[in-house]
Amino acid sequence: MDSLQYLLVVTAEEAVEVSHAAHKVLRFTPHDSHTPGGPSNLETLEKEVNDFYAMLEMLADRGVVINRRQELIDCKKTRVSEYMRYSQLLGVVKE
Repeated sequence: MDSLQYLLVVTAEEAVEVSHAAHKVLRFTPHDSHTPGGPSNLETLEKEVNDFYAMLEMLADRGVVINRRQELIDCKKTRVSEYMRYSQLLGVVKE
């Protein structure tokens, strides 16, 4: 494994940690803390998202630039909204 591959592995691991932290916010509420006096689930999610951003910066430093593309972001937001409406029709999502 070379150093770029290593950075890609760590980036993938950080993406999983973002997912894990988001699930804890859903399962245990944003303001709950696993340990007394520790960070809230929302604070942990924020940390993990920033760890992911750090990995994107490290990849960019190596020439692997992941550009923020608003047209792709808008497309994803549209798809998520469509699926959310469908889930509401099925009674899975309440609102």
